[in-house]
Order: sequence, then C-alpha cells, then structure tokens
Amino acid sequence: MKQNTLARNGTSGRRNGRRLWILIPVGALAVVAVSIGLIVGDLLKQPGHTDVHIVDEVVVPSQSLDHVVIPTEIPMVTIEPQATPALGPAITISPHSGAVEWVNGVSRVYVVDGIPIQRMERKDPLVENILLFGVDSRSSEYIASRTDMIMILTIDQRNNAIKLSSIMRDTEVSVPGLTKGVKINSVYAYGGIGLFVNTLNQYFDLDIQEFVMVDMLGAEQLVDLAGGVSINVSASEIPYVNGGVSAANELFKDFSSPSAYLSISGLQRLNGRQTVAYARIRKIGTDTARTARQRKVLSALIEKFRNVDFSKKYDLLKRSLGSMSTNMDSARLASLAVENLQNLDTTEQFRIPMNDTFTVDQTTQDLIIDREETSKALHDFIWGAG
Repeated sequence: MKQNTLARNGTSGRRNGRRLWILIPVGALAVVAVSIGLIVGDLLKQPGHTDVHIVDEVVVPSQSLDHVVIPTEIPMVTIEPQATPALGPAITISPHSGAVEWVNGVSRVYVVDGIPIQRMERKDPLVENILLFGVDSRSSEYIASRTDMIMILTIDQRNNAIKLSSIMRDTEVSVPGLTKGVKINSVYAYGGIGLFVNTLNQYFDLDIQEFVMVDMLGAEQLVDLAGGVSINVSASEIPYVNGGVSAANELFKDFSSPSAYLSISGLQRLNGRQTVAYARIRKIGTDTARTARQRKVLSALIEKFRNVDFSKKYDLLKRSLGSMSTNMDSARLASLAVENLQNLDTTEQFRIPMNDTFTVDQTTQDLIIDREETSKALHDFIWGAG
C-alpha cells in the first residue's frame, strides 16, 4: 500500500511538473498579451490617426479636376548653399531632442470629399505595401501641398525583407479627372490622399491601402525622438545642409530652438533639422541623389528602431504619433513596429524611374516613362520576378 501511495505521488509529481512546464510559457504569453493590450490601449489615446474612407469603387469624372489651381511651391527662405559660420555651434543633437510641439500641430491629411481610397485586394498575403510621403508644408493650415517625398515601404515576410521604393517627384503620370499628365508630386494637391493613393495603384498596378504622412517639422521631430541618425555627409553637401538648417531656423523660430550647423564632412550624427535639410538637397545629383538620401535616412531610422529594446520601442512609437498622420489604427501600428519590422533581416532599395529608362520633357521638366516597363520593374522588386 505504501509503495502504491509513493507510486501515485510520484506520478502526480511528474504530472504537476509537466503542468508547470506547460504553464510557464502560457503564463509568459499571457503577460506579453496583456502588455501589448495595455500598449494598444494607451496608444489609442494618442494623436496621429486620420479616418479616410475605403470603398469598393471610386469614380472621378473626366476633366473634373482640370479647374483646380494647386499652390505654387513655397521657397524655404533660402535653399542656397551657406558657408559654415566661423564660430558656429559644434555638431550636436539640437536642444529640442524631445518632441517639438508646433503651435498648431502637424499638418492635417488633405482629404477631398468624393475621392476616398479605392479598396484593393492584396496581391500576396505575405507582402504588404504602405505609402510613406512627406508634404511640402509650412503650417498645419496649409494642407493642399505638393509631396516632397514619395516612398513605398514593403514588408516582405515571404523573403524576410524590408523594401523601400522611391518615386522621383517629377515623374509624369496620368490622373483620373485630369486631361493632361502631371508630375506625381502634385497629385496629392489636386485631389488629396484618395486621389494620390488611387493614382499610384492604378498607374503602377499596386495594392496600397495604408499611408503615413509627415510634414517638415514632424519629420524633424521623428528623427530627434530617435536621438538623431548617423549619416556620412560629403564636403560638397555641407553648404546645402547648412542652407536648409538656416532656412528652417528662421521659418520655425517661434516653435523650436535653432539647430547647430555642420562644420566637418564624414560620418556623423545629425539632429532632426540637419537630417531634413540633408534629405531635401536637390542641387547635387538632382532628384536621383535626393531620393537616395531619403532612403538612406529612412533606412537609418528603421535600423535604429530595430535595435532598441521593447520598452523603448513602445515609448518611441507613443511619442512619434503626434509627429505624423496615418490611417492605420494603433493596434496595427504596434504590430507593424514591434513585430514586423523587428523580425525582418534585410533592407533593400529601389527607385523609379530607373536610370536610362526615361526622357525629360524640356518644356515641363516632367520625366516621361514607359508605364509598362516601369511597372514591371517595380513589381519584380516588390513581389519578385516571374
């Protein structure tokens, strides 16, 4: 009887042990789930979300947008080269290293009544495309602006990669509602986010449904929140960076502290204002080099975000929501930032139009592309050849 009791106790002990080993990972998962739930709940209280309707069909009547007058590009006081002041401040992260609160907040997303986003089926369940764009805006009231940066962020779980595709701003596209082709950077000003997303999808046969938008001050804030980014600045780029910094110091003097200038070339940590000025350079290498600088900056930000611990990721995500606008909800953003970006190994880059695949209209300076050839090259990059 005693042996039977011991045997039962031994069996019970082994069962309890197995239960314990089962409960440990289950408990850990529960803690993670609760943590993510709390994070999402907290993020729901943050600004940055913009509701934009997604519908099955969008019809823009022919010639209906021909009468729209879009604003001219606004000069940033000066974008010309500026010599580094002899006694200028040392290279450092600007005093406004936290989120800078603009008096009116970041620019609102431009939504035109009657032009929502058209619903598109995802071409591959393991490959998702998100539109990233920056607007050439100077205040939260100036929303019908041109797009300064146009990039497609691809989360490719099939090939375990992040892919960044730039579209040069002078690329000519045909647009629903317009009689003539226009530069792609003006589409947003003609018909808001709906026309912009729909034109990209229709012209290049894409499946974009989500977007993230930043204006100039918001972009500065995002970089500063990350503690700056390391960029290799050439000697020829320094005067143009300092010209942009000088312009932004004047333009945003009522909202933020002035930034330091650059005084040396080479790999160095840039603050938000310096980084935006660097990404906006057009005089060296025209828009080809400009889009490369933008991808370099975004790649550096992604890599920096991936290398911080979980609590820091949450803090950065929470604080960054006030510096951007998106139609993604907080749960989606948390999943994208904490899970998807973290688990992808490589970052790949692409640009359209590609070298030697376009001509320049000497009257408008539009880049004239072969739509079929360009779309195929973009598809091969995003989804793979074949």
